[in-house]
Amino acid sequence: MSQAMKHLTITLVGTVTYGATRSFVLEVPDDVNPATLDPHVLEDLADRAQIAWSFDNEGFVLMTDHVVDDTRLGECETTLPVISSMNVVI
Repeated sequence: MSQAMKHLTITLVGTVTYGATRSFVLEVPDDVNPATLDPHVLEDLADRAQIAWSFDNEGFVLMTDHVVDDTRLGECETTLPVISSMNVVI
């Protein structure tokens, strides 16, 4: 006897992250320890000086959520790829 099957439309939601940099020269007294510079202050200085961001050509996607739509087989047509879970533990 064959097991009844259904389609689950899975939509993975992700966040695209690209690297970005902006550089400037900060003039400070000789005795300033660079490790003690506050990143928020540096960002504020760059904002005020209107230093442009330079974006990388490559990024990555982190999956943050998913949405499942439950549909019985034969109830709808799909143009999405269909993956069989017959040999997968889910």
